[in-house]
Amino acid sequence: MDTRVKPASSPAIRNMRRAAEILAVFARHGWGRFVERLEIPGIVRDAERETRQPVLTDAERFRTALEELGPTFVKFGQLLSVRQDLFPEEVTSELQ
Repeated sequence: MDTRVKPASSPAIRNMRRAAEILAVFARHGWGRFVERLEIPGIVRDAERETRQPVLTDAERFRTALEELGPTFVKFGQLLSVRQDLFPEEVTSELQ
């Protein structure tokens, strides 16, 4: 087993940072109660300090979070928009 300390730029560290960034974006867009269940210290608290979103529907908040995360997540949203068997019409129409 390799017991060497991984440098700060290792793929595992970058993946952890990106995962934390993704969770923070969802928390900032009003999904903090779900992110909080993961019990990762600091993510929800830090995100809630950010500017609060105006009153939006769940579907709008989900779409804006995907947009903030970038083109890969936008494409993922487009993929989800055709899954009307999994998501309510409000969500699928917002993601189209």
